Amino acid sequence: MIKMLFEGKAQSFLWAFFDGLLLLRAEGIELGWEVDEVE
Repeated sequence: MIKMLFEGKAQSFLWAFFDGLLLLRAEGIELGWEVDEVE
């Protein structure tokens, strides 16, 4: 049960992290920045 709870938290953290990366990348493209360093 604790393992499931931990996996749920880790998954939501990963999703938040990827959302942040996508947001940064989208904003960078809009402003004409090169955001290739993120990869």
